[in-house]
Amino acid sequence: MGAHRVSLGSLLYRAALGEAMAVAANIRAGLPVGGDVPTYAQVQNLSVRGHDPGPGSG
Repeated sequence: MGAHRVSLGSLLYRAALGEAMAVAANIRAGLPVGGDVPTYAQVQNLSVRGHDPGPGSG
């Protein structure tokens, strides 16, 4: 039996880039920014063990 390597680096980067482009387009058009945008505190908590990562974490 062999182990299969799964690389998600490119997928995560492309998904983030796509969201950034959509947010920029909404801002440019004067539209509200939608989606599941974490607060600064939620982003900080991602690096602290035992803290809730916030909405969209499953």
